[in-house]
Amino acid sequence: IIFHLYRLYRLRIVDGVHSDWRHAARLAVCALWDAHGWLWHGYDIRGFENIPDGPFLLIYYHGALPIDMYYFT
Repeated sequence: IIFHLYRLYRLRIVDGVHSDWRHAARLAVCALWDAHGWLWHGYDIRGFENIPDGPFLLIYYHGALPIDMYYFT
């Protein structure tokens, strides 16, 4: 499983290494949250192209912890 996830997210992590360390850390954390959401919860975003470029309000129903926002980024 780890090898499969590494193969999927390798380019995202490698691209971050060639830039600022803060940006590289952000990309690594995003890849980790994305893999966690996909592997453990089957998280998938559909209709991402319908989100406008300008300001918007995202409303969802969930528990007290907004973990979905971590997966969304």
